[in-house]
Amino acid sequence: MSICITLCTRGRPQMLARCLSSLCPAIARMSEPVFVVVVENDTEVQSRDIVMSFTDRLDIHYAQEVEPGIPFARNRAIETALSIGFDWLIFIDDDEWVAEDWLTTFTAARNTYPDAEVLTGPVLRDYPANAPGWLPHSGRAGHATGTRLPAAATNNTMVAARLFRPDGLAMRLNEQMRYTGGSDTEFFLRFSRKGGQVIWVEEARVFEEYPDNRSTLSWHIQRNIRRASGGVMIERMHGQSKLRYVVPRVGQCLYLGLGRIVQGTGQMLFGRRRGRDQMTKGLLSLASAWGYLRGLFNLQSNPYQRIDGY
Repeated sequence: MSICITLCTRGRPQMLARCLSSLCPAIARMSEPVFVVVVENDTEVQSRDIVMSFTDRLDIHYAQEVEPGIPFARNRAIETALSIGFDWLIFIDDDEWVAEDWLTTFTAARNTYPDAEVLTGPVLRDYPANAPGWLPHSGRAGHATGTRLPAAATNNTMVAARLFRPDGLAMRLNEQMRYTGGSDTEFFLRFSRKGGQVIWVEEARVFEEYPDNRSTLSWHIQRNIRRASGGVMIERMHGQSKLRYVVPRVGQCLYLGLGRIVQGTGQMLFGRRRGRDQMTKGLLSLASAWGYLRGLFNLQSNPYQRIDGY
């Protein structure tokens, strides 16, 4: 069986080089064929030389997608990979690097869960030394390996070719979600609601550098607002009632948020340092509540018009 690893890039030459370097030892452990597709999502060719500098170590292919937006770039990667031919496709991001046993772990899980056509793993965050204690350690809550999930992201996920092939499900990411984020969640939710299995593989680890600007409270407040409103948009696209989706989530966020703020205030009065972290988590829960309400009125942000990284 052949495997294609895909990643999309824009304006992150050093991060791209680090990501590709990490793939070399991971792929070297494999007995089956593995190739890499890098899609540059830009009107100018800026990363091709970096990609081509790895041709002596990787079976690597460069493609360009001039239409801006993550779903356009991911779909270009899928089309490029299909033109070459593969049995499994893996999505990662250009600001990540992989563990040396990452690929062999995914392939072992593929054999353990033969009915699963989507396998997904954690993204462990590498924070600045001065990062606050309330930041989550992973991009997704940890689960036991083998847990079935409703959806996944394209930051560390292995997908069977049947989902993309014309004689299979012929699925693509929704290009209407160009800048809003969430096109990957919507894609895998669409698959799982057709009865497909998305299985968690806790040991298939990748790592992500978290820049300073993403370690601030204001950034995470905006992120929680965006993710909550995006969730409402996705449910609406799938024909779900917005009110039925929003009301219980707003109630839960208000309950958690206000409870954490009260608890944190009490802890701070007794001089406990963790009280500030509790209050911060409370504010983030309230931000999510606001995001759900924004989604109810079709108010969306466009965070992916800006690139973080180097």
